[in-house]
Amino acid sequence: MKSMLQGFVLVVVVLAAFAGTPVLAEETVQATEGAAPDAATSASILAWALWALAPIGAIIGLIFAMFFYKGVMKHSEGDDLMAKIAHHVRQGAMAYLRQQFKVVGIVVILLFGVFSLMTYWLEIPGMTPLGPFAFLTGAFFSALTGYLGMKTATNAGARTANAARDSLNS
Repeated sequence: MKSMLQGFVLVVVVLAAFAGTPVLAEETVQATEGAAPDAATSASILAWALWALAPIGAIIGLIFAMFFYKGVMKHSEGDDLMAKIAHHVRQGAMAYLRQQFKVVGIVVILLFGVFSLMTYWLEIPGMTPLGPFAFLTGAFFSALTGYLGMKTATNAGARTANAARDSLNS
């Protein structure tokens, strides 16, 4: 399951990185028509470099998040009572998140339908064919961020309380 999720994330990141490139390339060609060929090439390289920044920034952010999460997880939750309370807090937080995902999931599906309708049936100008899928990608990563943030925060709570028993600096 974990490798399947990692594969899905990789595919989505690659698609997101290259989805808008033809539009950007078309705008670059229009902006540099009549300009020297070197200007068009430079603008094209700049466009590709700007599109590469998003996935590179995302990967760097994920590396830092993993580094900090591992740093949190190496500390002790404390005695049995503290660990038991922390476990119940995590269960409650995840139950809240599941309920929130159900409600937000319905809204995301409805909005995906509206955006698909606007794109494919009404053919509204400015709506790109990948627009509804970009919305789904954003919703997925937003949910993933919320889940990972909640998991990190609930794991850090008991560890912080336990470290504070020793000293403020811990």
